[in-house]
Amino acid sequence: MSHGVSFKLISHFDSVIPGELAAVRLQPTGREFYFVDHFPGRPLVPGVIQIEWLAQLATLCLKAKTPDLFPVLLSVRRSQFLRPIRPGDECSLEIKRINESDLISTFHGRIQIGEELVSEVDFLVRNWTKSEFDIAMKESPQ
Repeated sequence: MSHGVSFKLISHFDSVIPGELAAVRLQPTGREFYFVDHFPGRPLVPGVIQIEWLAQLATLCLKAKTPDLFPVLLSVRRSQFLRPIRPGDECSLEIKRINESDLISTFHGRIQIGEELVSEVDFLVRNWTKSEFDIAMKESPQ
């Protein structure tokens, strides 16, 4: 189980140390769904999408080590967006796991354009197994 096709923003990595570190390059074209209204005539990648890019890269990294894991973004501790990302910008994303817990993974993520740091995020990912996640979702109030 993972994101559906229309929300799978990161589907691979360029380099990985499973469960610890991953990197990918991407270049938004301007045709992505999040540019439609953000902002007409002056498209920018929303900060929430930048966080989602990094969280999806982190979940792929964790699943590279433990394929049956179902990691889910739990919390964003700190984020900063230092410069806009526009269509055509070649972005380098990198995440690094900074703790040793099996239940909750803490990550530091960075996005750069060339040598320039444009975004930085510290976030937590809950490491569910598929069966734990299914049970938790059945118990959640609807």
